[in-house]
Amino acid sequence: MEIYRTQITKIGSEANNALQIGTMILFKQNLNTELEVYCFSHLPNTLKTLLKVGDILHLSDEQYPITAIGEVANQNLKELGHITLHFDGSLKASLPGNIHLRGKVPDQVAINTLLSIHRNS
Repeated sequence: MEIYRTQITKIGSEANNALQIGTMILFKQNLNTELEVYCFSHLPNTLKTLLKVGDILHLSDEQYPITAIGEVANQNLKELGHITLHFDGSLKASLPGNIHLRGKVPDQVAINTLLSIHRNS
């Protein structure tokens, strides 16, 4: 079951560089702050149900199991379209707004890339 779907609409000048350290920062479009240079902006969308460990994040054709979710990540995604993804497979969130994933870090993410999250049934 799909619980979230969006599309990357803008890429900050430093956003793909953060991928080199295994981090991807997402914010819904029209952020208009100094953080925008580090973010992948995306279309606003609705989180249909709270994320949980074991859900699968799809980025283009790759799948990433969610291994940890920070205590405010669901709220931030729902209200701000903001989460920070870490491709390190950690079983404990390093910060309250972080989501940790298992899998190979993408080399680059392009405009129009689809991102979705599915409940692992």
